[in-house]
Amino acid sequence: MIDKQQFNNTFQYYEADMIIEIIDMYAEEQPHLIQLLEQNLEDHDLIELKWNAHSLKGICAQLFDPVAQEHAKTLEDAALKSIFNVIDILLQDAPETLARLKKEYDYMKIYPLRPLKKFLAGFLGSFSEEDTVKLEELEKRFVANGMPQMLSDLKASSSMLKEELLVMKKEIGGK
Repeated sequence: MIDKQQFNNTFQYYEADMIIEIIDMYAEEQPHLIQLLEQNLEDHDLIELKWNAHSLKGICAQLFDPVAQEHAKTLEDAALKSIFNVIDILLQDAPETLARLKKEYDYMKIYPLRPLKKFLAGFLGSFSEEDTVKLEELEKRFVANGMPQMLSDLKASSSMLKEELLVMKKEIGGK
């Protein structure tokens, strides 16, 4: 639910056309972002899941919807925690590599990374077929661990945000 006081305070000096444009951008992008998150979940892609949840979290924050923002943050945090859990399990026999890897990843949180396998390969070299299967199984296990419900909550709250914005758009005078 939009904090209308905050929204109005922030956008009070904007022209109606600009506010309508912002609303339209969210209305167009929200389904695409949810579709990306659903695909990330289906692909067991923890890194992209984390980044796409982070993007939606920022958008919801800028539109002053603390519920949708919190749902996105919960999903983002769960994906990040799962990434570290996978790394812990996969690298339990190499504590010095794990420590360096965690430090690097923590430092690089602001940069988008591609699949976990590619990221880890930069530290470990190429993966054996056995390690690749283990990594894939771990990613599946951690994606299944509550994230579908988190995504469902985020989908519902971000859709409610979209509906609220469209009502506001009509109130402003948009079509």
